[in-house]
Amino acid sequence: MPAVNTSFELTEQQVKAYQKDGFLFFPGLLSSFEINRLKEAIEEVLMSDRKEVDREEATNQLRCAFACHTYNETFRRLSRHPKIIEPVRQLLAGEVYMHQFSIQPKVAFVGESWDWHQDYSAWQELDGMPDTRAVNTGLFIDEVNQYNGPLYFIPGSHRYGLQRAIKSKLRRFPATCLEPEKVTELISEGGIYCPQGPPGSLWIFHPNLVHASAENLSPWNRTIITQCFAHVDNAIRAPTRPEWVAQTDFCPLAPMAENCLLDS
Repeated sequence: MPAVNTSFELTEQQVKAYQKDGFLFFPGLLSSFEINRLKEAIEEVLMSDRKEVDREEATNQLRCAFACHTYNETFRRLSRHPKIIEPVRQLLAGEVYMHQFSIQPKVAFVGESWDWHQDYSAWQELDGMPDTRAVNTGLFIDEVNQYNGPLYFIPGSHRYGLQRAIKSKLRRFPATCLEPEKVTELISEGGIYCPQGPPGSLWIFHPNLVHASAENLSPWNRTIITQCFAHVDNAIRAPTRPEWVAQTDFCPLAPMAENCLLDS
């Protein structure tokens, strides 16, 4: 199901595919030069001692780094990259703001799994987001393959709305997940799709799309930068999480030039 496009505007076929499947996948969207710049910026974040950077207690390895776009120039530019922001604005039919920005690594041999869940469940309950006029994007910093903890999507599952959630057995966020019987039912309808590709690949998916990811039992790291965008009219109303987890700066994000990362 990879999407192929040489411009920043989605084709009619791609928009229809998103509406049907709940996601789009663009292999190798950003260049190796851009990814190398982002890797340098990640190293800068790793060296910082900030509340937004969550580390494993036992190993001090990065677990998740939030809101890097608010204090790092390279990530600020990434949040306005036209190859990402313009398709997002097209899908949401208007101006968008950043709801959440995070670096999510899955370290070789120790990266943990995520249960089947829907992002909007947390965005509605914990942040007071009025509706699903939002998207989640994920940029591959490393190659993602079947062994190093890729995401799994259930195509079309977003069209069934928000599902009943139960307490997750995992200690990592999100706190809730779908019941196995419901996951089985959804997979029988839509199957499973696993986006895999080189660094620079990008997925975009609907906040009600049911998805999960496996443990990283391989010798290869798997880092993804996620950027969750929402329409400015869909700004969160009742945030319960820190500002650096759920943003309350609702200013529209204007696209920068295509080479914005290389100029940083």
